[in-house]
Amino acid sequence: MWVFLRGRIGGIMGSTIKWNFTKFLCDRNGIPIERYSPPTKPYEFKDEIIKLLDN
Repeated sequence: MWVFLRGRIGGIMGSTIKWNFTKFLCDRNGIPIERYSPPTKPYEFKDEIIKLLDN
């Protein structure tokens, strides 16, 4: 999972994951849509989560 996610969607540091609290938002098929840094709280991307659940 780790290799799959970091290989599919890069962040500021490319495919490197800074810490184990990096968050990935995936669609229903498990495809990563967005990547969030460790300090980002899930409620900060609540609208994106809801949008994916509605589709």
